[in-house]
Amino acid sequence: MKMPHAHSSSAASSGGDDLGSTDEVKVFKDEGDGEDEKRSSENLLEEKSSLIDWTESENCHILMHTYMRRFKTLVESSVKFAERTLPIMHTYMRRFKTLVESSVKFAERTLPIMHTYMRRFKTLVESSVKFAERTLPM
Repeated sequence: MKMPHAHSSSAASSGGDDLGSTDEVKVFKDEGDGEDEKRSSENLLEEKSSLIDWTESENCHILMHTYMRRFKTLVESSVKFAERTLPIMHTYMRRFKTLVESSVKFAERTLPIMHTYMRRFKTLVESSVKFAERTLPM
């Protein structure tokens, strides 16, 4: 028995033209009407849609979990930073308050003295001007 796609040796040796295809032809049985295919396509679309919804909700859940972990880490590091820096800031604020208070006390003590020196300087300048007016010819 010869295969349908095989060449016959006599045809090849006689120089005759082989016009037939050498490809094997497969015949499939009819798979049913278009309604079955339509139902199958609808089921596939439903499955695809539910899979996409599940994947998106799962991805959303994963993203939310990731962002919540990052936010928690940020808050924890901020608290640690505050715990380290607040005592230092408190110390500097106390020192600044002490500096301002001592500056105010210094000003309260020195302002009357400075006022006295300013009056004396003014008197000195006025007397110098009067002396210059008397002694220098105009």
